[in-house]
Amino acid sequence: MNKLMRILFFIIILSLIFPFFNVTSNNNLNKQIEQIPIGSPGPIIAKFLEFFAIYSGQYYTQERWIRDFEIQRQIIKGGTNKVEIIIVDDEGDGNFTKIQNAINFSKTGDAILVYSGYYNENILINKSIWLIGINSEYKTGDDCGEPIISNLNENNFNQSIIIDADNVTFSGFKIINNGIGIEVLNLSESVFLCYNKIFMGKNSSGMILSCNNSFIKHNSIFSNKSDLAGIILNNTISTQFYNNIINNFSYGITISDSINNHFNLNFIINNLIYGVYLKNGVISNNIFTFNNFRNNSINAYINLNNNKITNNSWYFQRLGNHWDDYIVNDTNNDGIGDDPYILSNGKIIDNYPIVKYFDNNPPNKPIINKDEIGVLCLKTNELIPIFIYFSDPDNHNLSYTLYLGNNFSYNLDPINSDSILEINNMWNSEGKNLVTVYYIQIITFDEYFYSNISASYEIHVYDLSNIKNILLRNLIDNLIPSYFLTNWN
Repeated sequence: MNKLMRILFFIIILSLIFPFFNVTSNNNLNKQIEQIPIGSPGPIIAKFLEFFAIYSGQYYTQERWIRDFEIQRQIIKGGTNKVEIIIVDDEGDGNFTKIQNAINFSKTGDAILVYSGYYNENILINKSIWLIGINSEYKTGDDCGEPIISNLNENNFNQSIIIDADNVTFSGFKIINNGIGIEVLNLSESVFLCYNKIFMGKNSSGMILSCNNSFIKHNSIFSNKSDLAGIILNNTISTQFYNNIINNFSYGITISDSINNHFNLNFIINNLIYGVYLKNGVISNNIFTFNNFRNNSINAYINLNNNKITNNSWYFQRLGNHWDDYIVNDTNNDGIGDDPYILSNGKIIDNYPIVKYFDNNPPNKPIINKDEIGVLCLKTNELIPIFIYFSDPDNHNLSYTLYLGNNFSYNLDPINSDSILEINNMWNSEGKNLVTVYYIQIITFDEYFYSNISASYEIHVYDLSNIKNILLRNLIDNLIPSYFLTNWN
């Protein structure tokens, strides 16, 4: 009897004598998840397989930073092409401690993941890359939250972030500055600015943009009573502004020489002069719909001396905006005012003003196999169910993206809030590994593309075909049930 078989035999005997492994199964799932009696050797043998796989180099798990990037990529814009990843961590656990050094080292198409920490630098992005903040510590250290890019020198009014390239994604950062938060130059194309928190001092602007076919979404831009604007558009074309908060500037948004842009579900609040100011140059075919205007001195204004401001719309398909100074007349109680909202001597007309201030909450975190404890363990080529619980505080319909190990599955068909979804998947090992560790996560989106993500759910797949000793393989195969839940992790 070889050494491996002797160890295994000893473990089986111990497991039968000392039933100290508690194996759980949810009553709601007991028709799918096999109940393992207390004292069964199955969990102990599974633990032995884990140790042996690690010892023999037959243990595969996807690196954490790959998972971090893949999840963020799906939340921001999707895609599945292979990307090289560079790690920035201010404690020195990654490839670089400075963001700019990582950018200089990177090549077109790379992803730079910046983990929680404080980065006192100004950034120039002059190549097509992903720059993504991860709101957790990488390895050692106690940082948490979005990585902070900051320059608080009162005499320094430089830009924190300059983007001068096409196909740039900048997401997940906190910017604190007294100058300009983010500036996009030279009509850069396909720029994604998402999920950033920008805090500006006096005489500061959150964003100055010259971009085309880009997406500015889910950003929060605040100031300490700045004399300037939260977002300044200078020659911006066909760009989506979605679910941004612009708060406490002199001007929320100023627009010059910009056409075909769409502003939807933005919160333009507490601005001292104008919420939106259509200012200089050719400004046409911009659409404002489903935005909240609150506590601005004047919610929106057009430069009456500029005759190049034409064909801008303040509603779309019978859906306008909420204006806090609208005198409500809604006789049929449909939430849309009967009378138009008019500003700037009739230059701004919203024929379908939304009566009530509206808000939208993100979906609740989806839950995988609710109430289960531990790691799901199974053998290859077994079709097992995964149960996902969805809910939304606003009772909106939901769609989702399912991350299964190295693959993504998309569902754009709406499902109801408070739904339970059963997904069946057949798991195989990665390469010639005895144990493969997969992670499942669900990204759920509501009707307005607010998102939330589940906790990571761990699955261990055992490929017994990699055990060459047929007697030992058959013995293990008979002792380990098809799949089970354990709490020994």
